[in-house]
Amino acid sequence: RQPSGRYIPDAVAEGLAISSGRLEIPAASLIDERPVRLLAAFAVAQHHDVELSTRAQRLLRQKLSLVDDAFRVDSEASALFLQILSAPTRVYRTLQMMDEVGLLGAYLPEFAHVVGMWQQDMYHTYTVDIHSLFLVEQLRRILRGRYRTQLPLATELMREVRNPVWLYLACILHDIGKGRGGGHSGKGEKLVQAIAERLGLDEEASRIVEFLVLQQL
Repeated sequence: RQPSGRYIPDAVAEGLAISSGRLEIPAASLIDERPVRLLAAFAVAQHHDVELSTRAQRLLRQKLSLVDDAFRVDSEASALFLQILSAPTRVYRTLQMMDEVGLLGAYLPEFAHVVGMWQQDMYHTYTVDIHSLFLVEQLRRILRGRYRTQLPLATELMREVRNPVWLYLACILHDIGKGRGGGHSGKGEKLVQAIAERLGLDEEASRIVEFLVLQQL
């Protein structure tokens, strides 16, 4: 902290900075130069266990047009997205903020279709997007043993999952077929095929995520 009481930003990865416990994007040009920093900002904030500043969130929203078809098939972007899903902490919070800013829907247009979508039934309390992201958090809680007394079998099974990231990805995508004319599991499976290809998933991972979306019910 400076003598005036103002915090001196701490430089972190990708030219980003942390000031007063918030991730800052010092200049809009950082995003223009390397659009993948749209995702990197969330990964870096997650790693340092901080929130994005209001200014950073506003800047990210202004730069969403940079998420084009080339961005969606970029291997570095895919690596960052999968890194966020595999992180030890703040997975749900990071995904939720990506959703609020609009980046998750921009990066996964199929998911954008269910953002803010309400479901009128007794099983769903949240909009489809939040319901899908919160499912990831609940499975992570089970994995950490939070419900070992209430859900011993689920806890045991989660700890046997070889690659939880595939499961989390299926959670995010499991309802993307909704609002497309019925049979949302089958429609979702077909949409997942294109997403898996863009993310560069190998054949086994793609097959498992597609299977989980198709068999979700």
